[in-house]
Amino acid sequence: MFKTNHKRSGAAAIIAAMVISAAVLTIAISTAVTANNNQISTKSFLDSTQAFYASESGLGEAIMQLRREPTNFIFATMTVSGFEVNTVFVDDLDCGTDCLTNIEATASSTGATRKVKYTCNNDISNCRWFELIP
Repeated sequence: MFKTNHKRSGAAAIIAAMVISAAVLTIAISTAVTANNNQISTKSFLDSTQAFYASESGLGEAIMQLRREPTNFIFATMTVSGFEVNTVFVDDLDCGTDCLTNIEATASSTGATRKVKYTCNNDISNCRWFELIP
């Protein structure tokens, strides 16, 4: 018959339990870090999307103002969902008879900044927009 040393088997069980605990802890920590990174990424995307739509609303307000008052090129700063929206008329010099109306809006907060631009005919028709890299 074989004799077993109970002290050695108890020590082996403790070491095995510690290794398994370390592995489970590593998995738990990596899962928590991944979840935190995903949360930060989602918040950044949400802030960026909200800033884009806030700047779009600033352009919409500017175009409505120009349709009501075609000679008023000074736009008020507005706040949309916590984003400060600054809209400006960009003068296109040296354009001759092909002048276009260029309006830029920038929406910014602590989380994101987005800038969009509308380019229209002088009578505010046939507008097209594009996003500018801030």
